[in-house]
Amino acid sequence: MKRYLLPLMLIMTAIFSASATDTSDGEVDKIFDEFSTVKNADYVNINPFMMKMASVAASMADSESGKITRKIKSVKILSLEDSPEKYKTKLSKRMASMKLSGYDELVRSNDGGQCVRVLAKIKDDYISRLIVACSDNKDCTLISITGKFTKDDLNDIVKESTKQAGKNDGGQ
Repeated sequence: MKRYLLPLMLIMTAIFSASATDTSDGEVDKIFDEFSTVKNADYVNINPFMMKMASVAASMADSESGKITRKIKSVKILSLEDSPEKYKTKLSKRMASMKLSGYDELVRSNDGGQCVRVLAKIKDDYISRLIVACSDNKDCTLISITGKFTKDDLNDIVKESTKQAGKNDGGQ
């Protein structure tokens, strides 16, 4: 029985990963593929199978972040903080020029050399993919979150995070 468990889990992971891929999001996926292998890149890909396991643990939490975890299918994070400058510059340019059809730009900020861009694919008031691109002179980070959640879910997370930050700062 045990010898069938590992192959079964690998097959399930492959099926979940294949079903989560959307061909219209090819540009973002190409960026992850291209830059995830550069020197000293930090790349994390939490596939749908792993997110399902995380949602089981989150179901025991009574917080907004626990509630939204159950709505997330997959997460990809790419950071080039420790990578050579040429890769950071190249990624920063690619992120700034992303033109994704079907996405709404929720936030664009350029403050003191720190650029942040948040894009969302929205259908019927639900966000199916959220892209966050951040860059400054020290780091370039690209985040992709797929699932089915609302803008209100995101606002609740921000409110909870703000409260937590206030508590950690001694309430100031």
